[in-house]
Amino acid sequence: MRQRFVREFVPMFLLLFAANVHAKQSGASELEKLFTEASSVLCQDVAKADSLATLLLEVALQAKEVSYQARAYKLMGDNASCQQQFQKAIQGHGRAAALFEQVGDDEFTIRSLVNLSNSYLKLSKTDSALAALNQAELINRRLKSDFMAAQIYLVKASYYSDFSKNDSVVFYSLKALSLAEKIPDESMINRAVITLGAAYYQNEDYQLAIRYFRKSREQLLSQTNQANLSIVNYNMANSYTALNMFDSATYFYQQALKSPGVEGNKFLQAYFYEGLAEMQGSMGLYNESIANHLKAIELCKEVGEKRNLSAAYVNLSEIFLKTGKTAEAIRYAELGAGLSHDIEFIEKESDAYWMLSNAYRASGRYKEGLEALHRFYKLDSTMLNQTKALQISDLNIKYETEKKENEIEHPKAFLFRIAKNLMLSEFSRKARKVTDYIEDYDGSEELLNSNNLELNVMAQQKLGIYCEAVASLPTQCRRVVIMKKVYAM
Repeated sequence: MRQRFVREFVPMFLLLFAANVHAKQSGASELEKLFTEASSVLCQDVAKADSLATLLLEVALQAKEVSYQARAYKLMGDNASCQQQFQKAIQGHGRAAALFEQVGDDEFTIRSLVNLSNSYLKLSKTDSALAALNQAELINRRLKSDFMAAQIYLVKASYYSDFSKNDSVVFYSLKALSLAEKIPDESMINRAVITLGAAYYQNEDYQLAIRYFRKSREQLLSQTNQANLSIVNYNMANSYTALNMFDSATYFYQQALKSPGVEGNKFLQAYFYEGLAEMQGSMGLYNESIANHLKAIELCKEVGEKRNLSAAYVNLSEIFLKTGKTAEAIRYAELGAGLSHDIEFIEKESDAYWMLSNAYRASGRYKEGLEALHRFYKLDSTMLNQTKALQISDLNIKYETEKKENEIEHPKAFLFRIAKNLMLSEFSRKARKVTDYIEDYDGSEELLNSNNLELNVMAQQKLGIYCEAVASLPTQCRRVVIMKKVYAM
């Protein structure tokens, strides 16, 4: 009986076991085939990529393969990012990160969190972006991957660039560059170099910015994948514009528009036309500038790019003001102020109210001009407070980083040095407090509220002269004057 059981039933059991294993392998093979096919058309044939990713998810759900479910959501997130559909990208990357973490895949959990953070940044959701980055950093302490650390540092650089914290952008870009060169990884090296160039551009060190952009451009031209070439050309054009080297700037704006991948990318086209329009405005080519601003505005509306749209509204307002078209200047400044407020783009909202104050003044609407000036000062104060908070947060991050990586010998002394620097900065600010504190501003408001006609006229003239004088200053100089007069710094 026992021999019969062994002879008849054991082979049947082995056959069923083998069939089950084969079915699982066939299922896994089908899933891998779908994943590979979807990956091959990602960001190229977006409709096909979405269709394959959806099919992959359905098959993975039926097979209860969590890792492939995560891959399907990752594909959906990546494909949405390529189309600048960042809210959809957030959903995909968020689900992918959660599922990858569930199956214990640290590397792809970090990748998904980094992509999630990037998408949050695109929508100006900086708190959520930082939370995703912190989670990625925590997981990487366990994984100890230089590649993942470099990715995280690059996104942190992008995070701080949103707050114009360029010293922090340089700090994290250099850390990313160091790791990328150690690996080595050409793509990441190039991204770090581009980010460094952008940081030096924001610091108004345009020659150094051009040096980094040129280095990046040379690297890209020698490679098959030239995906970032358009961005580098655009940044070089902006740098040359800042140096008033308009011939070189025009050349690189044209190169940016002709770069691979730009022809069908309305998102990039919008940025490039807006940059070209700003340069033409600086050259006094107002008709050309207006035409390209309007082109950028239409492209931004088509792809739903609100940050660049708000900037285009404000920049166009400035051109109309320069050409004496105050009604149009007010209209576009109001559009810029409203949109910037909606998307919490405080810096551009501040610029919009500055333009409104000048446009109202030019129209003789002094009361509205003064109200707009009030809003401008209030927004500028908010940005100043945010900068202070970021400085303290950034110092803390740098301390923790140096403590871990460089093993500070005397951490207590290091902390006291940070505290001392912050105290000296505050004492210096208070010591510079002057008796002419916003003299031109408050005096004008008081006179405007007076019933005396002569005093009202004098106040209007005084406000007009003051606004015109400050408006004529270069951007950086203008901010210094405002910080001194308004904030007593």
